[in-house]
Amino acid sequence: MAPAGGKRRTLLDPSDGNNRDRGTLSSPPLCLLGPPPPPPDRVAIQSIVVDLELAELMANKLVIERMH
Repeated sequence: MAPAGGKRRTLLDPSDGNNRDRGTLSSPPLCLLGPPPPPPDRVAIQSIVVDLELAELMANKLVIERMH
């Protein structure tokens, strides 16, 4: 809701005189959320991609064999 003056204030409004992020009830402080999840392992992802490509090649080979 906008203040009486009609100017909408952001969480980091410099005119506030209190330049800190106050947050909202719907967004808890980051310290309550715990550490971020680790990034995915590139080697594991590449291994899955290779496995999927190999499975696709084998499936195509089976289809071709059944057609002949």
